[in-house]
Amino acid sequence: MGDVPSLIASAVVLLATVGTGLKWVLGKVDDRIKASDEMYAQRIKASQEDAEEARNKLEDRFTAEIKSLQCELASVRNDLRLSLELNNLFRNRIYQLENLIHKVPGVEIPDMQGWPPR
Repeated sequence: MGDVPSLIASAVVLLATVGTGLKWVLGKVDDRIKASDEMYAQRIKASQEDAEEARNKLEDRFTAEIKSLQCELASVRNDLRLSLELNNLFRNRIYQLENLIHKVPGVEIPDMQGWPPR
């Protein structure tokens, strides 16, 4: 019976040692998890910054392209307006000439076959 108290004391010491070891191991695992979380947080922040930078570059590029296209569209509209004005001027002049041909006796009407050229 004298061995039972020493066995109980040995078991308590063993459990305390194992408990301390487990506490140390769990602390190390927790530290690694925290370090891993911090690393992932840094990676996420870096990827978000990269995505924001890429969005800004795309926005700048698209803004410049839109401005360029708007300038080109304005130029084309101006050219179209000038062409329409010239066409109206030529059409009016043709009507005047046709009217003159019909009013003046003896003016031969030209043959228009093959006009307009293709």
